[in-house]
Amino acid sequence: MALENLHRAAMSVLLKKWATTGIENSYSARFERANSPLGTGEPIPCPYCFLYGNGKLARLTPLPTVNNWGAVRCAECGEKLEFRDEG
Repeated sequence: MALENLHRAAMSVLLKKWATTGIENSYSARFERANSPLGTGEPIPCPYCFLYGNGKLARLTPLPTVNNWGAVRCAECGEKLEFRDEG
């Protein structure tokens, strides 16, 4: 559930930044590939770096969960995403 909420938060960033449908679809595909049971080794991409870096795959680093809110910070640009962590 936490990964679904992280994906929703990342997609919200892309929507707020007026990303095209193609970028949204490409980001979702990369997100899914990063969470694949086949273990591709790709990081969960930062939506900011992905959008502004032309598909750049910057790693999101988990931060401590506080009061059922999870958070990640981009290792590259430093942006922080917060999401409901119900897991």
